[in-house]
Amino acid sequence: MDRIPPIQPIKPIEDLGQISPKDPPADSQGRAVSTPDECSSFLGKNLGDSSSSNDSGLGSSIGSRKVSRFPTLPADPDTLQISTILGSGSFSMVHSLASSNGENSGLAFKTVAPVEDEDDGQIEGWIEDELNKASKEEKKSVSVPFHSITSTSSSSALSSSSTTSSLDSLNSSNHEKELLAHQHIGTHPNIVQCFGEFSVEGRLGLIMEEVNGLPLHKVVLTLAQTYHSTSAGNSNNENRVTSPKEYWGCNQKLAFQACDAVAHMHKQGLVHCDLKPDNLMLHSPPPSPGATSSHNPEHSLKLIDLGLASEEGTVTSIGHELYVAPEALLEKTLGQESKITEKLDSYALGILLNKIFTSCFPESSDKKPDSREKAHIDAFIKAGGHFKDTPLPEKPSTIPALISEEQLSASQKALKDDHSTMEKIELFCDLVNKLTNSDPDQRLSVIESLEHPFFKTELISLEDFHKIINELPDRKEQAISRAVDAFSQDYPNYPIR
Repeated sequence: MDRIPPIQPIKPIEDLGQISPKDPPADSQGRAVSTPDECSSFLGKNLGDSSSSNDSGLGSSIGSRKVSRFPTLPADPDTLQISTILGSGSFSMVHSLASSNGENSGLAFKTVAPVEDEDDGQIEGWIEDELNKASKEEKKSVSVPFHSITSTSSSSALSSSSTTSSLDSLNSSNHEKELLAHQHIGTHPNIVQCFGEFSVEGRLGLIMEEVNGLPLHKVVLTLAQTYHSTSAGNSNNENRVTSPKEYWGCNQKLAFQACDAVAHMHKQGLVHCDLKPDNLMLHSPPPSPGATSSHNPEHSLKLIDLGLASEEGTVTSIGHELYVAPEALLEKTLGQESKITEKLDSYALGILLNKIFTSCFPESSDKKPDSREKAHIDAFIKAGGHFKDTPLPEKPSTIPALISEEQLSASQKALKDDHSTMEKIELFCDLVNKLTNSDPDQRLSVIESLEHPFFKTELISLEDFHKIINELPDRKEQAISRAVDAFSQDYPNYPIR
């Protein structure tokens, strides 16, 4: 049998061809809507369903655009009770809602969080620390033209006499922005559903569907744990708890759903502005009545937390420092306001998806996600730009690709003869590198990413995807059991059980 030639090192796709999107069709209100395409099977439903069917052309507006009404709440708000807390942040608290008989309603209640005296201004602190270090190194007494960064989660920039009232106002503003953002974008299968603003037990808040799964990065890590698990002394791909095809097939589905959710917001003219691991959650609705024990629930990824969503061209807070595009960080070093563009979401999404690669090949991934941006800021500071009145570069200097050819070559050795999966991994690396291009003008948009070749051919069926995700707890237990067995063989006298 002829040998299959080895996969060549990754080569960026220069001609996007069909990747460039056509102008999307519009509905009667002039809003962009999704249309069915060959990627529809990744969601298991028609992508045309992503625009709201409840639009009447009435309601509030963001800018000059019309927005749709919310779908009907599937319960009487007077019968709902605030139950278990699901999560909290700088802006809000989220509780589960129970029905009058105490059963879970499948709904969540998001309210403005009480003000706490804490400073989450991680971006501000890091940049100020770097500037202070550089200033000491210069051994000069200079007046640094650095303005504190506006952060809705930071109390340090506010005077003590007005801190509480100012933060209350900021929290309410984010609450209102999230309400208007949900109303504007309508419904989408991969964006958490909002039913509007209601009063429950005398408290005003947003009622939303309850997302009951894990964040995307934890799902990826669990998949990777089962992928790396093999029987003692046997590292063949066929012997893994989760095979390479299953690992990359599941992540292909998850990556598409993440891109599709963000792209839907962009088609409606809104940018999420706060993409990070905890804001992409796996949702597993309860099985329908009469479902058999062998029924696999339909799992889907949900984009949540639209409190910072903004129109393109406006100015707002930028998200978590590990997922902020280099051009935004450069602007912040000079105290300039960061203009919102869709490419900020592109970069953050690319950094998030990179976790899929680094989890699969940890031995080949020695760079931290934030090292590229920090290296660029460090170079700018060391060049004296902040202290010698050097103007901000029009474009960031070139930063190496997030996934290098050396890293990809190492992954080829790990997969050995699994050439079909390796071809998909090459395409995935190309997608990540294009989403995280340091030059925003050359960076792939999230809308364009839906047409990337990585998504063109399915590795696994949607039914297999649901089955694998449903089996993850059992697969994790199997992986742990194998690890214990391997340890016991190496250390037979150690009482592990």
